Amino acid sequence: MAGKIFHCPNCYASLTPGSNPTLKCEYCNSTIIVPPEFRDSEPDVKAGTGAVDVNLSSEQGQLLQEIIRLIGKEQKIQAVKLYRDMSGSSLKDAKDAVEALEAGQPITFGTLQSMGSTTTVTTVQPRSDGCGCGWSLLVVLLLFVGIGAAAVYLLPDMREMVDEFLAETGLGDLAGLSEELGLPVGAAGMGTAVASFGSEGTGPGFFSDSRHVTVDGAGIIYVGDFQNGRIQRFDTDGNFLSLWTVPNDTPLSGLAADRQGVVYAIHGGVIHRYDGETGAALGEVAYESWGFDDVAVDASGRLLGTGWLSFDDQVVRFDTDGNVDLVISEAVSGQTGRNELDPSVAVDGLGNIYVMGSFNNVVAKFNADGRFINQFGGAGSEPGQFQAMMAMAVDGQGRVYVSDIKGVQVFDGNGRYLDTLTTIRPVYGMAFTPQNELLISNGRQISRYQINR
Repeated sequence: MAGKIFHCPNCYASLTPGSNPTLKCEYCNSTIIVPPEFRDSEPDVKAGTGAVDVNLSSEQGQLLQEIIRLIGKEQKIQAVKLYRDMSGSSLKDAKDAVEALEAGQPITFGTLQSMGSTTTVTTVQPRSDGCGCGWSLLVVLLLFVGIGAAAVYLLPDMREMVDEFLAETGLGDLAGLSEELGLPVGAAGMGTAVASFGSEGTGPGFFSDSRHVTVDGAGIIYVGDFQNGRIQRFDTDGNFLSLWTVPNDTPLSGLAADRQGVVYAIHGGVIHRYDGETGAALGEVAYESWGFDDVAVDASGRLLGTGWLSFDDQVVRFDTDGNVDLVISEAVSGQTGRNELDPSVAVDGLGNIYVMGSFNNVVAKFNADGRFINQFGGAGSEPGQFQAMMAMAVDGQGRVYVSDIKGVQVFDGNGRYLDTLTTIRPVYGMAFTPQNELLISNGRQISRYQINR
């Protein structure tokens, strides 16, 4: 059965595994554990100066082997990420553990968490083999509790990836110092950071992985936490007003507000309407398919939603009565020829629609009638190119702001690169106030930028 095609448990794409215990789905970017019966056989993986001897009868043992393989290939950041996904440890602990393994030192795990199972592991001890060829891993105890899985996938988390990058480059300490001192995240070029509010925590006015920020017509700011379903309200100066919650059985994947203070929140792939002041549920936005991931409201009050709808990266626009008046199919993939599983949407004052495709590293522009105009970006590290796209917003002058690992890149309405707002921490959400000030969320704080041009 080795080498047999099987399907990604996340997006059901057809995959062809090799000999590695994990592979990354090129369509949804999930890291997938490949069941042993689907793999090609391979000789012992080398790491350091010796072979890796891991108990392959368990999912965690396979992950440990993959960590050692990554260390041997000098892919340290990937090894730290996989260790952290497996153990649930802090970034520092994961980094220390990987460095210990790299140096041939023993490490000790606590409880390891995975999708649907819990495993207790004691010491993992590198040892010399009988022929003196170096060291390897020995898993002393693996005790499964709960439901095991033959092929468990690990969903990528952009915040963790970028935090690891910050730690590797030393920028993480600078970011922590900035927050500790209460300073806004720094910026250069077109924007100046003028204020910030909030810090990490669960109390009123504190944030726990806040990835969404939006503003209504009165300038009231709404901030949504990704996992716990909290939506908090702040006045135009960032003073806490109130909070309410949405169901948190699935993450909050999209948030937008209209000029009248109606808030649109996406959870479970469905767009839900709420009274922004009270949090009272106002019903769902009806559509023939679920799968919405992002939402925006244009100047005339029309709602736009996008996501992997009917196996297609669609953009759907609803008129003010809730009726569908525009559908753009294959908004990104139709231009690039590659599947796009994570589209985001923004709209300018003229009704032009911008669709960000993080899997394709491009932004596609359509006019208000849904006609394709152009696309810009592309994968790369040069100005105007993207790495790890996260959020998009359009200002009052029709300029497009796209955040990635480099900061917030700014383009004119035709996609010409203008400048970059350099930020210390990654930007997961952006919105503009009625005064054309930019609000950004970095997961634990909201910063306000004055646009200088």
